[in-house]
Amino acid sequence: MPTIGSRDRADAGPLSPTEEADRPAVTAIPADHHPGALLLICDDCGRTHLGDEPATAWHVLWAQAVREGWRGRDRAVGPHHCRHCTG
Repeated sequence: MPTIGSRDRADAGPLSPTEEADRPAVTAIPADHHPGALLLICDDCGRTHLGDEPATAWHVLWAQAVREGWRGRDRAVGPHHCRHCTG
């Protein structure tokens, strides 16, 4: 499970303003089970998106994610937010 700062988001409440400002943006990272594929991680809850067809190019992964309700910056460095966190 990705960590943000010193707190694990799986069991943590909302971030304080200081924690919010200090947290790093999570990126699209290489996927474990699909060589060359990218995995997108939500900066709020840690949910992941691999897509129906594992994408090896950022713009393909991001287009798939946007179709499924993800929002955020259209760059691999984020921030990115899943449909559950965007409401």
